[in-house]
Amino acid sequence: ESILNEWNYVRGWAGDDWIYSLHQMKNHKGAAFIAATMLMCQREGLDNLMYYDARPNTGFNGMFSNESFTIKRKGYYPFYMYNQLYKQDEMVKAQSSYEHIYCVGASGQEQNAMLTYFNDDDDEDKQIKVTFKNVSNDEKVKLEYYVLDQDHDCSLVREEIFTSCEFSSYLTIKNHTTILFKIKNA
Repeated sequence: ESILNEWNYVRGWAGDDWIYSLHQMKNHKGAAFIAATMLMCQREGLDNLMYYDARPNTGFNGMFSNESFTIKRKGYYPFYMYNQLYKQDEMVKAQSSYEHIYCVGASGQEQNAMLTYFNDDDDEDKQIKVTFKNVSNDEKVKLEYYVLDQDHDCSLVREEIFTSCEFSSYLTIKNHTTILFKIKNA
């Protein structure tokens, strides 16, 4: 078996790097690291992937508030977004030609894709083109953008209508941002 367990964002284990790590694993940078790890591991021969950790009152918990499991932190949302892919019938081909941009797609009852931009450096925004091919489309589809970043918690921020089976979207994406794309009949 191939197992990756007890993983989380850590820049360093001592001094200022450790304090920085504890802070970042609870915000959008830690969430983008979670998403990037999940998306990268999807294509690998991995049997188990275990995030460390979701227990309250631990410094490593990037998913839930220390006060209550009902209060979600940024690290909760990559799991929710990935689950939207997992619920589909099959993984579809998805690839990125951009450095530090990771993606996975899935098709079934819905057509979904997830993309994240994670670089440990605080890189500038990237201009990217996202192309969707072989989309099931009877007449027209709506592309919904759910964004997880510093200001959004998997919030619907944009919708577009397309009338073909292949289309592209042009985006400016900030480092440490994750997007769930949902394609629905319009």
